[in-house]
Amino acid sequence: MPVSDDGVLVHAPFAQQALSLHKLLAAVRQDGIVLGGAFGKAAAVFQEQRLHLRPGTIRVIRNGADPVPPMPPDIRRKLRASLVPEDTTRVIGCVGRLDRMKGFDLLLDRLDAVNAVIPDGEKWTILIFGSGPLQKKLEQRLANGTQYSNLTVKLAGYRPDAPALMGIFDVFLSTSRCEGYGLAVAEAMCLGLPVVCNAADAVPELCRMYDGNAFLFDIQSDTTGSDMASKLLMASKCTPTCGKVLMPVDRMIRSYLALYRLLLKRNKAGGNAR
Repeated sequence: MPVSDDGVLVHAPFAQQALSLHKLLAAVRQDGIVLGGAFGKAAAVFQEQRLHLRPGTIRVIRNGADPVPPMPPDIRRKLRASLVPEDTTRVIGCVGRLDRMKGFDLLLDRLDAVNAVIPDGEKWTILIFGSGPLQKKLEQRLANGTQYSNLTVKLAGYRPDAPALMGIFDVFLSTSRCEGYGLAVAEAMCLGLPVVCNAADAVPELCRMYDGNAFLFDIQSDTTGSDMASKLLMASKCTPTCGKVLMPVDRMIRSYLALYRLLLKRNKAGGNAR
């Protein structure tokens, strides 16, 4: 967890990440206040409670995500044709590192439940953009696992243009075990996609802010995947909305600059400035 050289500015990318308490407590000045930034309210509250700070001490500055221009229909058709089977009727899209945090192993555990809810006459493809340490293991699981007639899972690798490629998704799915913020979720919301998400950390907060269709499930208690699958079915029947930008990048930059100025003012004043 990054701490600035003077021990004051604290970023909280993961609410469940182990805290280096001796470093954080070193940031408490004579007035007992830590000025810092967290990506989401859940992360801020978590740290405030662990450090016994008054509510609101840690400032929330969400990650910025600017909207991607809508994809022209002909470009969308060509991209879909190049990335998923031709007979795909619904693309369930995921974006994230192929590591334990993102929970794609849990998704593969629950494919039977997803396959069971696919309506007659439909064929779904779960398209995953990302790379990481679990890639070979996930590829092996897919190669050796059940082959479904109406469900395909494709690991499409890392794509730097993943936010733009989300335009070919019909539904966005997040299975992350934990999320400090959920940038990919916010990017999907910019496009107005229906989102289905594990209710991890800051993700429910994003879903409450969203004007579109958002569905939450608990991946730990939903061991069979039936709840996740039913939410995917509901989301598959939704149409994209106009989208909502939760935090434009320029506003995020202004927010950090304001925090840095306050920290500078505080340091110059010997820790007494507010």
